[in-house]
Amino acid sequence: MFFTHYHLDHRADFGPLLASRWRRGNQTPLYVFGPVGLQALVENVLALRRQDLDFRRTVRSESMNLPKVAATEVEDGFAFDGYRLTVAPFVVAQCRIETGDRRIAFPGVACPYGNLIKNAFGADALIH
Repeated sequence: MFFTHYHLDHRADFGPLLASRWRRGNQTPLYVFGPVGLQALVENVLALRRQDLDFRRTVRSESMNLPKVAATEVEDGFAFDGYRLTVAPFVVAQCRIETGDRRIAFPGVACPYGNLIKNAFGADALIH
């Protein structure tokens, strides 16, 4: 999962996603990448849901650990490269996604910014 920034409309479903994965028995870590502040977001979301998760742990027949999140805070220039996918974030809450011979620019917010123009130049698609 990749966060471009932390406006409410970009993170509102993060807590429900964690809780839903956990309720379904998924104990594998959710790998999450985002700008500085991601670790605090993860801790706050888990703290907010803690009472509900603890209650559900007491009524389950099997013991379950709390949801696991592997959070990686990234800066401009970092690149995720895996699963035949490369993601490179850049300043102004945006990222460039490359897969094989395709390149997609994904701005998290819409504004005419030089870094967006530089990173979107030559892209096959610009998605907002």
